[in-house]
Amino acid sequence: MIQREPSQLGALLKTKNGFYYGTTVGKSWWKRYKEGGWFSRGNGEMWIDREGIHFHRYLTKDTKTIPLHAVKGVEIGRWHAGKWTGAPVIKITWEEGPLELVSGFSISWKREETERWVSELRKLLAEVKRR
Repeated sequence: MIQREPSQLGALLKTKNGFYYGTTVGKSWWKRYKEGGWFSRGNGEMWIDREGIHFHRYLTKDTKTIPLHAVKGVEIGRWHAGKWTGAPVIKITWEEGPLELVSGFSISWKREETERWVSELRKLLAEVKRR
């Protein structure tokens, strides 16, 4: 089967100023998830559509996707995976097989913009659960 890269055409939210902090196993900041290219931190483009949360790290070929049906929760924090930041961090709790994972992203230095993204994402998740 040929996999295609997710398109930004149907994006409900998107930014070219995203940052990926990493993914942890559970809420243990020291237990980083390394499978499938989720280990490396970096800047990139982030967008959300009706299928999932997508992040394309600059200077790489792959887009990482968290399917919406796998997302269990969303919150805002100030640090993630052992890295403190001044920017608000969107923490997405999701499941991959038997594992509970938490991925951290920043989309703006402005808390209001981050809160808008989290609010829209929560609305979308509620919609997915009703299906």
